[in-house]
Parts: sequence; C-alpha cells; structure tokens
Amino acid sequence: MTCQVIEDSLCLRRMHLNPDAGPALDEYAAAFERVWENLDVIARFARALDYAPPWAAVKGYEQKAGVPA
Repeated sequence: MTCQVIEDSLCLRRMHLNPDAGPALDEYAAAFERVWENLDVIARFARALDYAPPWAAVKGYEQKAGVPA
C-alpha cells in the first residue's frame, strides 16, 4: 500500500514557502496550465515509456503475491 501511495503522489517542494514565494507559485501555476493544455501529447509520451517504479531497482525488493502494493 505504501508504494502505491508514493507512486500516485505529486510533491512539488519539500520545504515551506517564504512570504516572497508568489512569483514561484505563479510559475508553478503557469506550468500546470501548460501541462493541462497538452495532456494528449504527454499521455502519448507516457504510454510509449517502458516504466518501472524506482524501487523496482532496489535489490531485495519484490512485491509479494496477495499483498497490496
């Protein structure tokens, strides 16, 4: 379950914003707008990727049968 939560999450920053963060937030908003306007292109690229979660490369990690991801 934990790996699924991580896989389905989006983290922009791992720090608190200072009071002057307005311009940075405006840039985030503009970027999300550009992504939203081009979801068809992004989806096409994403479907073409040979994706594996990062933890799949960790030696000894394996999903056990019957245990939710």
